[in-house]
Amino acid sequence: MIGISSYAFHDLPLSAALENIESISKCAEIYSEGLHDIFRHTQTPLSYDLKYSVHAPTTDLNISSIREPIRQASPELVSQAVDMCTRIDAGMLVVHPGYFSYSYDLPVARAALNRSIREFADISGDTGVQICIENMPNWECFLFRQPDIDLDGTGLVLDTMPIPPEPSMSL
Repeated sequence: MIGISSYAFHDLPLSAALENIESISKCAEIYSEGLHDIFRHTQTPLSYDLKYSVHAPTTDLNISSIREPIRQASPELVSQAVDMCTRIDAGMLVVHPGYFSYSYDLPVARAALNRSIREFADISGDTGVQICIENMPNWECFLFRQPDIDLDGTGLVLDTMPIPPEPSMSL
């Protein structure tokens, strides 16, 4: 089944985004940011006949933070997002793998990501909601730009973008 992310309608209220999606698909990913924040609009998805997945917030969430208090807060927010998934019968939560600022912090960020992934197994096991890590663009600050991390049973979401055609040269 092909679904559509609410991000495609990010400038509309969640209700309008879901209405648009429902007219062309039976599956929606709620991108939980801005006007589509699932923590602010917990009842809205229940008004539509859609199968859901949820994309966890990206703002203030870094499961690879080199600062342990921030890293610990991130799986807690993921757990709360999983609770939102169970309320709307969404079977999957998509999470970004995190980021770091300086190349010398990469080993610490990787270790932090691994700790978070191990915590996700308990969260998923308790709720039945599959937590999936999404690959990231090839920017130096992101982890998981390539499938080079043991996800330890956590799922994978592959985000792809079409490569634009080369500009043609006309003479």
